[in-house]
Amino acid sequence: MTPNEPVQSSLFEELKRKAGAVSATRLISVGAALIVAMILTRLLDEDLYGAYRKLWLIYAMFGTILTSTVIGTLYYRSGTASDRGDAAGVALFLSLASGLLIAFISWAGAGFWAASLNSPDLANGFRMFAPYLLLGIFAASAEPIFVIYHRKKWLVAYTGVYNLIEGALIVVPFAMGMPIERVVLIMSAGPALRCVAVILFAWRHGVNFPRLAMLRREIRPSVAYATGILMVSVAGIAAMEADKWIVGIFFESDAMYAIYVVGAKKLPFVGAITSAIAAGVVAQYSSLIRGGSYTEALYACRKAAAILLIILLPMIAVSWVLAEDILVFLFEKYADSAPIFRIYLFVLLANTVLVSSFVLAHGLSRINALTGLAELVINVLLSILLISLIGLEGPAWATLIAHIGYTLILLMYCKIRLGISPVDFFPGRDIWPVVPVTALAFALALLIRSATEDVIITVIAGGMVAVLAIIFLLWKGGGGWWEN
Repeated sequence: MTPNEPVQSSLFEELKRKAGAVSATRLISVGAALIVAMILTRLLDEDLYGAYRKLWLIYAMFGTILTSTVIGTLYYRSGTASDRGDAAGVALFLSLASGLLIAFISWAGAGFWAASLNSPDLANGFRMFAPYLLLGIFAASAEPIFVIYHRKKWLVAYTGVYNLIEGALIVVPFAMGMPIERVVLIMSAGPALRCVAVILFAWRHGVNFPRLAMLRREIRPSVAYATGILMVSVAGIAAMEADKWIVGIFFESDAMYAIYVVGAKKLPFVGAITSAIAAGVVAQYSSLIRGGSYTEALYACRKAAAILLIILLPMIAVSWVLAEDILVFLFEKYADSAPIFRIYLFVLLANTVLVSSFVLAHGLSRINALTGLAELVINVLLSILLISLIGLEGPAWATLIAHIGYTLILLMYCKIRLGISPVDFFPGRDIWPVVPVTALAFALALLIRSATEDVIITVIAGGMVAVLAIIFLLWKGGGGWWEN
């Protein structure tokens, strides 16, 4: 053990606690969204479900960009600002402004969005979705505020309750046969309740009301960092969502859009864990990295990458083999989404390299943004080319290629500008025992697939193989397989 390793381990344990709380809340949200999707794909035909999912493109693109900006800025400023109450107050102010902006975009541009996505009848749906956007974007500031005020258990409880309420507000109106525009208007009651909870929490925990003097003091550093984060979010989220826009534009059928969106779900639970760890790296290590101390952060990046690979590789192996069975089990009639689902599985592998989080923690958000813009351009151009050549799978391949390119560019930047070798972001060679275990999981999944045609048995047996492989690898990892 090196002299610095006790400090590195202590910091990493704190990172795990922060990331664990955020992961729990995001997993609850992802699980709730998955359950709602499972119910809706059984209640609605492909055309109606596809139309409903098109409405969410406004939130997925513009809303997620702004919520990511506010959340990322608050995590960063809470560790660098002189008063976290000021940072939190400004974050709430920016959340409200962001919600108003996106609600206006959805309302005013309703006809344009509906026409461009080949669903002119959806114009009123986009208008009725505006209140949800306003309230939902403001309420999204709850996560970082709960975390920086050390109320992680409260956050988990809050997340569970609001997801239960919002799930019911979506499913019940559809089950009653209400039209889409009425359903999305009823949905806005969910984030309205969340907004009340956020305001009460902020009031009771000393979040400063954004008065003029405080805005003058805090808004400049917050907005300076937020500008970079906004650029990162625009580039990154647009790159990840561009393929869905292109499918919506190139295919007139709402059913074809539904097939693509279902396949593009990746492994959402893993994505929640990855994003939570990435946010934790920024919050935990920003002050050290800005001071020129990289050792602790790189140690955390390697350790986190090892854990993510242990979780991902067996799951990818089993999910790739059983893709059709998993989609039919979850969504009943979307076996045609399997080729897209298989491609998206590998997008997650690039996310295990936490170089993007390191660059953000360094305060170099504009570098991340420029790299993300390159990813967006590559993704759009390749999507247009490949959708013309190979059809529905083309944009998925474009997303995978562009995201790998984004990661490689950032690794080269760190090598040239910061003197950090790309190897420093990857686990050591001791991670290699994961490979034979993953190969065994792949072989067992093939065996299960050939042994039975029962979808339920296939999925349950495959899930058990993946879980046992992960448990075994985590257990052996405790013996030091990936210590660096």
